[in-house]
Amino acid sequence: MFPAGPLDEQAIRLRPDVARGALMETRHCREWCEYNPGHDPKGHLMERRLCMLEKRQNTPAVVAIVAAIAFGGAQVLASIVTAGPDSWIRVLFAKPRPPQGPISE
Repeated sequence: MFPAGPLDEQAIRLRPDVARGALMETRHCREWCEYNPGHDPKGHLMERRLCMLEKRQNTPAVVAIVAAIAFGGAQVLASIVTAGPDSWIRVLFAKPRPPQGPISE
């Protein structure tokens, strides 16, 4: 049923303005998709289902990538925190020591 009420062939012939209004009225439908020339409704449905399937397949990959980056960052942070005095991290970021004079015995 159209939002403007039930329309049959006789009502459309007698009142074309009502029919036009019913066809032009905005509807809220979650299944609506924009028309693409060359696709019939079945083709649109297949394309929509394919996009939804791709989204579902890509979601676990994105989660895995984010988890790997977070885990790697945690490992780098842990290595910085637990670095010993002669580790490469301390050597790389240490302040230069003042030069010492010759060692005399």
